[in-house]
Amino acid sequence: MVTRAPTRAAFEGMSTMREPFRTSFLSASVTAGPEEVWWILAGGGEPGVEVLGAMLPDRQLLSDWRPGSSVRLSAAGTDVYGTVLRATAPYRLTYTLGAPQPDGQDSTVIVTWEVQPAADGGSVLMLAVDDLYPDGADDLRDAWASVLAEVRGRLEILAPPVGETPGSDRA
Repeated sequence: MVTRAPTRAAFEGMSTMREPFRTSFLSASVTAGPEEVWWILAGGGEPGVEVLGAMLPDRQLLSDWRPGSSVRLSAAGTDVYGTVLRATAPYRLTYTLGAPQPDGQDSTVIVTWEVQPAADGGSVLMLAVDDLYPDGADDLRDAWASVLAEVRGRLEILAPPVGETPGSDRA
């Protein structure tokens, strides 16, 4: 059996291929405990009951947070849909989001939130975003960095800095 080497034309076509996917990793330390973080991300409803999560001013995330259930993100007047892949309260939440693609794929991103308890009583919030259709720009990473900053800000309102109690005077 004779194996032929790829032609120059085959290599030239490779330059137009897209990356298979790109993963962005982001993290933040917060003073809130894992349960408070989960409440902000997934809401506080009963398991199996559709509730609002991502309790942020300009974004709403709606799901019952059971694996296989739908997720709806409403932001800037647009709804984007996906599927819950994993929800292990209060430590891990993974779901897909995105608009249908020309090749029939349904989701464009896989979002994973991980919450680790910190020694000081707070949490470390880690966010991984797998962009299944990267376009070469970091727009998606920047957008999720903004979401993480909003989540962190919302959590700081709910939880006072470690060592302080609500209503205490700050020197």
